[in-house]
Amino acid sequence: MQLSRESLLAQGQAALEQHQYKRALIYFKQVVDLDRDSFAAWLGIMRVFISRNKWNDVIKTCQTMLEFEPDNNTIIREIGKAYMHLHQYGEAIASFDAALALEPNDYLSMIYRGESSMSLAHYEEALDDFNRALTALAAEQREGSDRIVDISITKGDALFRLKRYQEALLAYEAAIALDPRDGNIWRNKGACLAIINPLTSTQIREGVEAYKNAVLLPMPKLPLGKRLLIKFASLVQAILFWLYWQGNKNPQS
Repeated sequence: MQLSRESLLAQGQAALEQHQYKRALIYFKQVVDLDRDSFAAWLGIMRVFISRNKWNDVIKTCQTMLEFEPDNNTIIREIGKAYMHLHQYGEAIASFDAALALEPNDYLSMIYRGESSMSLAHYEEALDDFNRALTALAAEQREGSDRIVDISITKGDALFRLKRYQEALLAYEAAIALDPRDGNIWRNKGACLAIINPLTSTQIREGVEAYKNAVLLPMPKLPLGKRLLIKFASLVQAILFWLYWQGNKNPQS
């Protein structure tokens, strides 16, 4: 007995939720064989390919979906994200441009376009996108602080690479105010203070605190090897800041 389109779609969704990607793909393709215009089935196929990191297949699937919904900025954004995974940042930016042309307040496309610009060392363009994304988030008032923390960090990274260290410091401090338990943000703050010259006595103490917290607090978003390397380097920097603090006989205030 042949299952109906609706039953096949439901089976595909259930398999996808259970991470049974090959099985899910079979069900979704059966739906497409019965009804090529089934957007829900193509959406399921796209999610399977995303889960399996098959980025070229994600792009092809999204392009098919745009035949049915050419103005779907979410699907266009997914094409851009797939290009990012393929390190094809120019194509990614073009996709995010197209998504934003359809939805100017699409802060996710702003964020991803900014990250793509960072990968191309286009830091001014990245900074502009991060600032726009923060403005859009504030206007919508529907995102939690985690998203704002991430944007503040990447904004700080862009400013740091532009050698605008005082502004980068403010961006990292904004992130710390929302997430004071992430040691990697404290490390970023310390890196700014290590470059700013001359330092006030307060900033010297803040440098010690920043690197101490980088050593003691978790860095959940980093792989273990990188985390250990950063913590060791932060320990060295904390000691250097402490020695500088002790030897600073005439601190500026």
